[in-house]
Amino acid sequence: MTHSTAGLARSVWVAAGLFVGTAALFAPTLDHGFVYDDSHSIVDNVRLRDWQQIPTYFVDPAAFSVMPQAQMYRPILLTTYAVNFALDGPSGFHLVNVLLHAGAAVLLWYLLGSLGFSRSVALGSAVLFAVHPLTTEPVNYISSRSSSLSALWLLTAAIAIAGPRRSFQALRMAVWTLMGVLTKATGVVIAPLVVWYLVTAGQLRRWRLILGPVVVSLLYLSYTRSIVAKAMFDPVRDYAAAWSTQLKTLPFYLHTMSMPTRLSIEPQFGVSSGPFSIVVAASMFLVVSACAMVWLMRHQDWRFSFGAGWFFLALVPTLLVPLNILVNEHRLYAALPGAIICLAVLLTHLPRARSWLVLATVLLALLSTQRNQAWSSPNTIWKDAIARGPLMPRPHVNLGKVLLEQGQYEEAIEATMAGLNLNPGLARGHYNIATASLHLRRLEQAIASFERALEIDPQMMEAWNNLGNTYKELGRYQEAVEAYRHALTVRPSRSIYHNLGSTFLAASLYDSAAIYFDKALRLQKQTESAGGGRETYIGLARSLRRGQRLPESVRALTEALQDYPLDVGLLELLAQTQAALGYHDQALATYGRTDKPLPEIHLRLGQVALQRADSKLAERHFERGLLAKPDDARLHNALGEVRLLQGDRDLALAAFRRAARLEPTLSVAFRNIGLVYLHHKRHVEALAALERARQHETEGGEAKTWELLAHVHEGLDDIPMAIHAYERALERAPERAILYYNLGVLHNRSGATRQGQRLLRQALDRDPTLAVAQD
Repeated sequence: MTHSTAGLARSVWVAAGLFVGTAALFAPTLDHGFVYDDSHSIVDNVRLRDWQQIPTYFVDPAAFSVMPQAQMYRPILLTTYAVNFALDGPSGFHLVNVLLHAGAAVLLWYLLGSLGFSRSVALGSAVLFAVHPLTTEPVNYISSRSSSLSALWLLTAAIAIAGPRRSFQALRMAVWTLMGVLTKATGVVIAPLVVWYLVTAGQLRRWRLILGPVVVSLLYLSYTRSIVAKAMFDPVRDYAAAWSTQLKTLPFYLHTMSMPTRLSIEPQFGVSSGPFSIVVAASMFLVVSACAMVWLMRHQDWRFSFGAGWFFLALVPTLLVPLNILVNEHRLYAALPGAIICLAVLLTHLPRARSWLVLATVLLALLSTQRNQAWSSPNTIWKDAIARGPLMPRPHVNLGKVLLEQGQYEEAIEATMAGLNLNPGLARGHYNIATASLHLRRLEQAIASFERALEIDPQMMEAWNNLGNTYKELGRYQEAVEAYRHALTVRPSRSIYHNLGSTFLAASLYDSAAIYFDKALRLQKQTESAGGGRETYIGLARSLRRGQRLPESVRALTEALQDYPLDVGLLELLAQTQAALGYHDQALATYGRTDKPLPEIHLRLGQVALQRADSKLAERHFERGLLAKPDDARLHNALGEVRLLQGDRDLALAAFRRAARLEPTLSVAFRNIGLVYLHHKRHVEALAALERARQHETEGGEAKTWELLAHVHEGLDDIPMAIHAYERALERAPERAILYYNLGVLHNRSGATRQGQRLLRQALDRDPTLAVAQD
């Protein structure tokens, strides 16, 4: 084996060891989840789930996120996400992040060797980069892949210029710059970094290497000028405050890098009011002094000046552009190699450097391990951020969002309120409160909070959508439609069209409902997005059926079954529609595909006939079902409903009683017994039966039961209890206008006329035809 071959083999083993060791340190992160911006840019971004969309990433900045205001031109980054989804689904995202970081560590090791450092210093310094806690965010936080991937191209470009001179070097520099800017806008720093290298290394005669990166950067800035202009000329805060604040970040970043013990996804860091504060002045003095030192150091060891310039240049884009988040750990990732180069220079002249390297490596690895644990879930990372920066409002609000997604609504409200107390202007905070209130059925509070969120951010599509959902829950259908249409102006979405269809369906406007359900399906097919199609098909079929467009309903269901061939719900709906058309043999055959027992099939078909007031057909189905299963309580109850419809209350009561005996927990049987007693004005017996029904119903009783209880209490002349029962019914069915009307009448009778008139107005808003009854 020759000397060069042995050296190459040794280098390969060192590189492999560094790569594997780095990957092993971060292996526990592979089962971590998605966090924060991952939701809108990755998880909810359906364009990433179709690899055939990859070419569109290079021409459409809107592909970056489902949020229109979050447009970014990062096609290479999006391509890696799409490949992740295509190959392994969500589980491979963290693996790629780990491999990118391990690759960056190897490239830095190679670069240090190219810069003339000894093998031990190069390897030790690269290991420090690999285990540094600042790298944990780009590894754990999928959206921070942009930082690690961008740094990878930066390191590759540095190797290309610092390494052995080869043919087509200028072309390679242009290619690495192109890859960098197509990954993240910060890739433009490759051009000034090349200039700085040539200056500090005394190689300005190679100035032609600058041309490729400069041309690529200018072309990139020209192509993305609308995005760049928005960031620069429509900033989140005024320039004086922004740049004064960013001036403070340099000392902060230096401290964070050298003492990485209090890292946070959002560190506690305040906005400066202007350039004349003592802290800003001190920061400026420190920065100027550091720049002077770096310039002077170029004569002693140019590599130190190069590394320091690298550190500063990598941060320049975030210093110039006013950003929403003041400081971030992942912004230091691309700057960290520059600091490592400076450290390598110091280690070259430091006695017992190896001992210090070992100690630093162990300490940093332990800190990284602890930091990885903080990133183990969205819950832990936001709790960690609150512990380290309790005065930062956003972590409180984001913890509230996590708790909201976990169904912990009261806890979500409490966490979010802590953030809003620090900054009432966070639209996401008011959205959290509103959504939690919606789930807790505090609908008026939900409306107020959604409206406050939209005052702050009128482009928050999800707030418009959920405001529409809340109005729909309350039966305020016109207001719901207006909210959904506002949402469509922000971003056309299949789910919004579906919600519009659902609202029109609830309002019994069946033709309009069918139009919007059809639009939802068309949009889904155009975007080839997954999910939600089944419910939309069901909504379309029901709209057509209730609008007496039965053949069209059958066609819609037949089309749906091509996509969902074994779906029991769709098959049932098709069978019921066929039965409504009089195709009883086809209906039975369709029901047969559901594997439901014969008594169940006759029960469902009888209920369809009953809904169409065909009591004879319903009776035949229920009786056939009872022939197959004589002790089926639901069939006896259904037969009782037929008798009641036919006017035979005694036979109906007997059927309901038999159903109750056969199944003592069948609440609908007891409710029907109460209904019969109510017809007979036997209010005491009705009350007993309805209370029994309520005991067997979930969540304290259904709306129908409470409504009947209200009628019973009215019959007993117990107005307070009748009011209470109507209020409970309204909590469960706030869309029913008649409940508001009846409750308003009772309040008027009891002397509470102001409340009574308010309820009557709410009733008329929902159903103007009640004005005739009021007159």
